[in-house]
Amino acid sequence: MRSRRAGLGPASLALRLSALRSFFDWLVGQGELSANPAKGIAAPKIPRHLPKNIDVDDVNRLLDIDLNDPLAVRDRAMLEVMYGAGLRLSELVNLDIKHLDLESGEVWVMGKGSKERRLPIGRNAVAWIEHWLDLRGLFGTDDDALFLSKLGKRISARNVQKRFAEWGIKQG
Repeated sequence: MRSRRAGLGPASLALRLSALRSFFDWLVGQGELSANPAKGIAAPKIPRHLPKNIDVDDVNRLLDIDLNDPLAVRDRAMLEVMYGAGLRLSELVNLDIKHLDLESGEVWVMGKGSKERRLPIGRNAVAWIEHWLDLRGLFGTDDDALFLSKLGKRISARNVQKRFAEWGIKQG
């Protein structure tokens, strides 16, 4: 295929093939062709890559924050809980205060498929959650949510992604 020599990857080739198939289907529908000549062509396999795990040094750099900023304390608590317990982003943002057992250092999480899990979060996470809970009242009204936005509502997954990206840029 000429496109392969032009340096196009499998995803680009698959996209072009899909466009050609659609165009030929349209031509068949218009009566210009009797059959789609691209129907029998197999699309190239597109490799799937696993997400890159963050290493301990990167996490430590990310966790070096200004303790005088309440939002930074919240972000640090979120990072500690997420990293320490191995939570998915959706599990983190759906945590309620009632899901915490700070004495035993555990959190209850409703995961994929409505499966409840009880996970250890570690001493660092407990300390940061306690610090965040001392400051949480500055932000608002949601009685249930563990982590609040600066508007006092449950923090959204998009907001967490944005904040973590900002920390990544700040911390290098």
